[in-house]
Amino acid sequence: MNTLISCSGRPSMTAFRHAAIMIGAVALLSACDDKAPAPTQGPAAGQPVVAAPGATAPAATPAATEAPAAAGAAAPASAAASPAPGVKPPATAKPPVAASKPAVVAGAAPKPAVATKPAKPVAKARTPEADRKPTDLQAGDLIRTPATGGPAWAIQEVLAAASETDEEVGWKRFENVLHSSQKIARALEARRKLNYPAARRKVSHFIKKMDPGPVFKVSRIVKEPHGRLRLFIENTKGMPTPCVVAPDKEAKGAWRVETCSL
Repeated sequence: MNTLISCSGRPSMTAFRHAAIMIGAVALLSACDDKAPAPTQGPAAGQPVVAAPGATAPAATPAATEAPAAAGAAAPASAAASPAPGVKPPATAKPPVAASKPAVVAGAAPKPAVATKPAKPVAKARTPEADRKPTDLQAGDLIRTPATGGPAWAIQEVLAAASETDEEVGWKRFENVLHSSQKIARALEARRKLNYPAARRKVSHFIKKMDPGPVFKVSRIVKEPHGRLRLFIENTKGMPTPCVVAPDKEAKGAWRVETCSL
C-alpha cells in the first residue's frame, strides 16, 4: 500500500490503476451473481415428477408418496358426500307409514256389536201319520186319528174315558184300555177311587180340541225294556206328563196302558 502513495503524499497513477482493476473485478463478480440460475425447487405436492429426456427420474420421497395416498383415501368419502354435478343422489328407503286409527269423537258412545243369530236347523220332512206304523211315533206328533190298537190310540182312549159325561161309562172305557197286568182287584179299586177321578179333573190340560176324539201332542218318547214306550204328553199347565204303554198278549198284541199320570 505504501507504494501506491507518492513521496508528496498524493496517490500515484499506479494506485489509480489498482483501484480501477479492483472496482472492475467487484463489478464483474456482481454481474456473475445476477446471472446465476435460481435454485431448483421440488414439484408441488400431488404433482408427478417429469424427468428430462435422457435423465433418470429421482426417487420419490416418502412425503411425496404419502400425500397422494391420503388424498386418494379421502376422495371416496367426499364423492359419497357430494355427488358429481348432474347426477341424482340415490333414493333412500322411506320408513313404513303406520295405519291411521279412526278418529274417535269425544262424547260419542261406541256402537254395540250386532250379534248374528245362528241359522235355524232345517226340520226334516215328517211322514204323514196315516202312512206310518202305529209304533212309528215321533216327538212333536199331534195325534188326531191314531190306528186302533196302537200306543197313541191307548193314550187317546184314556183321555176320551176321562172326558165322558157319565162317570160310570167313562170308568168302564178306562178299565178296558188297561194292561192285563194291571187288572188286579186291589189295583183296580185304587185306580177307580184315585187315578180315574184325578184324570177327569185334569183332562182339559192335555186335550187340544175334540176332532172328533181328543187331540193331543206327544212331547217326548223314551224306549224302555221289553218293548215298552214311555210317552210324555204335552201339559198346558205344567211339565209333560208320562204314560207307559206296552203290547198285551191277552189283547192279541194290542197296546194297553200300564201306568199313567194323566
